[in-house]
Amino acid sequence: MRRAIPTWLRPLAACAGLAACAGCGAGGPAPLEGERVVDSLLLAPRRVELENPERPVQVRLLKPRQPRPNAFELLPTLEMAPPARVVVDVAPKGRGAVLELATGISIGEYEGEGSVHFRATLDGRTLVDEWRALGADVPQEDRGWHRASAAIARGGELVLETGYRGPMRKPVQAGFGPLHVKAPFRVPRQAASPERPNVVLVVVDTLRADRMSAYGNPKRVSPNIDALAERGALFERAFAATPWTPPSTASILTGLTPPAHGLGGHDTQYLAEELTTLAERFQDAGLATAAFSANPLVARSRNFSQGFCEFHEYEWLDTSEFEGDVGAWIEAQDGRFFLYLHTVEPHDPYRPAAEMRERFANDPPEGWKEIELRDFILDAEARGPFDLDDLQPHNRHNLALYDAEIATVDATLGRLFGLLEARGLADRTLIAVTSDHGEEFLEHGMVCHSLQLYDESVRVPLILAGPGVPRGARVAERVPNWLVGASLLELAGVPAGGFPGERTLFEAPGDGPIFTSTGRGMMYDREARKWLRVGDLYGARTDRWLLSWAPAAPPSEGHDAGRVELCDLASDPGARVDVAAEHPQAARQLTRAIESWLESSRERLPLLLREGEAEMELLREAGYAGDDED
Repeated sequence: MRRAIPTWLRPLAACAGLAACAGCGAGGPAPLEGERVVDSLLLAPRRVELENPERPVQVRLLKPRQPRPNAFELLPTLEMAPPARVVVDVAPKGRGAVLELATGISIGEYEGEGSVHFRATLDGRTLVDEWRALGADVPQEDRGWHRASAAIARGGELVLETGYRGPMRKPVQAGFGPLHVKAPFRVPRQAASPERPNVVLVVVDTLRADRMSAYGNPKRVSPNIDALAERGALFERAFAATPWTPPSTASILTGLTPPAHGLGGHDTQYLAEELTTLAERFQDAGLATAAFSANPLVARSRNFSQGFCEFHEYEWLDTSEFEGDVGAWIEAQDGRFFLYLHTVEPHDPYRPAAEMRERFANDPPEGWKEIELRDFILDAEARGPFDLDDLQPHNRHNLALYDAEIATVDATLGRLFGLLEARGLADRTLIAVTSDHGEEFLEHGMVCHSLQLYDESVRVPLILAGPGVPRGARVAERVPNWLVGASLLELAGVPAGGFPGERTLFEAPGDGPIFTSTGRGMMYDREARKWLRVGDLYGARTDRWLLSWAPAAPPSEGHDAGRVELCDLASDPGARVDVAAEHPQAARQLTRAIESWLESSRERLPLLLREGEAEMELLREAGYAGDDED
């Protein structure tokens, strides 16, 4: 059983009046109303009148405490190592506008001593004036964010100051966050109809396409998702943006690839507030928005909650353990809604339901242990050569458990689809099912995910069903699943607004390549018979070619020199043979295409908030960051 976040830590609804909608009667659903972020003073022009010369004023993520394992209280912060003074001219924000601010000191600073002074004034009106002590004896409950808010309808001069008393051996990481401006909103809400349907988006974490029955798995592991495909459209060659969760999910929710939204490496996994999310567009159109996420990397603390009236977190819980909450939310809706569901089955460790384990996973091989095969493979240099064939019995058992996990989440989704049917919403609800990435089972010498860009890592299921979707269609063209958002908006009759998307899934894709990437890539040196850490790894895929390219990185970054691998999918669909030497022109053309893609993407890159060592712990637990990695 996976761990749940306690109820008291789950966020409350951000939109008011929703509970009343269930009984709003013949007059139709009540308007959707509440408050939302309309501006960030972190992005506003500022005058730095004083700063610590050893640590200048900067915008970054700051985490002041860790109240329980893997609880990350990250906030975007104007870090002002004392002494510092910053002035921001705040334009009038209108009636009801409120500034949210908080004071915080980085978790690592409590090993020191002394006290930090925080002071904030708006046109001479004191908003914050407090001293906060450092030292190991400061109770945990006093180390968190100290929050305040103030009406700023008329705007004015916001002065932020930090000071210090006591011995200071190094600059103290402290500052003000999040400096959000919130304003009330009220938009009309309609009842769902075939022309203006509800929308349900399901991201089944770590689900590779070919292990689903509808995509060719002879085991009947996904009957409910298969049935959804039969009444909708199945995309046979859909690809995720990247083979790991935060950047790929960000692409699904923003319509941008990682080089454009900025989540790609380890140093930032916080969704930039300047981006327009799918949830925001639906909320603007009067749809109640709610998210239910079991992956702690898709969390409010990383701003994946942007645009959601409700954002519920269930840390590594099986979907069956919170399906009642999802069902209750659906039952409470009397108007249109957008529901986002992010499961963690079949993410490792594989813990299928007992019934599914019995059906799909045979007894483990002799000597089988729930070891992390990836660590075993990567540690080969230290332990000495080994034969991959020796791992195959363990690998086959893990694959059987993986199939059983797919069957486990499919059964839960079947019950949720059944609830929509029972409520008479099936013909008024648009459903999309996809995944953030796949999973490797030694096809290219590696297991799990995030390190490579082959089919097992990035080819994902993509199924749409509901109003406006052709029934029983199988789409053979290559498509990226970050086009899901633009497609759902169009099918739901919602204006795209600032949501990007060069096209929808049903438009002609053209001949250009589909690009994929990872910030933690590895490539196998066939001659040296060892794995090489290459860092940034980019892929370009056409109907014929699959190129993997790792640009040369500075030696200080600890990665190997640039490498290129080209596979001819026409003669080698499993991408086993590198033919870059035989086809240098194709390799050059695809490399240049990647360079052009990166250049155009980075032109619109938002402000990225960097994370420190404290935030790496969560990535390590999720299997994305080893102790030996940057």
